[in-house]
Amino acid sequence: MPNSVAAGVLGVVVPAHAVASVNTHMGVGTVTLTAAPMSLHPFSDVPSNHLTAHERAVTPHLVEAARVGIGHINVTRAAG
Repeated sequence: MPNSVAAGVLGVVVPAHAVASVNTHMGVGTVTLTAAPMSLHPFSDVPSNHLTAHERAVTPHLVEAARVGIGHINVTRAAG
């Protein structure tokens, strides 16, 4: 079941060391991707310390659905 709100703000926090696939659906509003606090890298679906295909394959994967009717979705990678 997806995380959803009819109106308002929905926050999705991606674990620091997980590969992320976040499927968003907005009726009216915006989606923001935010890097981890104090990060030197922009938000990425793959953690910045996972450079090889093998490292990506063995890393936990998060698949998330986020839906907002009217409002905002904020996707942030956790510090780690």
